[in-house]
Amino acid sequence: MLVARIAPGDGVRNISWSPDGRCFAFETYNLDGHSPMTTSHAWLALSGTAATRELTLPFPNERFSTYVDRWIDSDTLRIRSTLLESPEDVFYLFHIGTLKMEGPVRVDSQ
Repeated sequence: MLVARIAPGDGVRNISWSPDGRCFAFETYNLDGHSPMTTSHAWLALSGTAATRELTLPFPNERFSTYVDRWIDSDTLRIRSTLLESPEDVFYLFHIGTLKMEGPVRVDSQ
């Protein structure tokens, strides 16, 4: 079964199923080792379909890399990124039901 098509020269890592098994998230990255600031991307795929969606950050940070951090619940995926203006990673929440990215959000230790 074909799950997703990725660009030539990209690899896949960090595959993570949602708690209810309805969808999964994964990262693509450039195999040639280009800048990790702009060449890693988080994706969402719905189980049983070939539908995928790239999870991009809100403007003006949409060009920066995104990483799958962890599922908060079956409808919410936490995304991690590194932005030029922040010395530490920043986090966003992607809501599957609304297909909206929220953030950056504060992350308490869990």
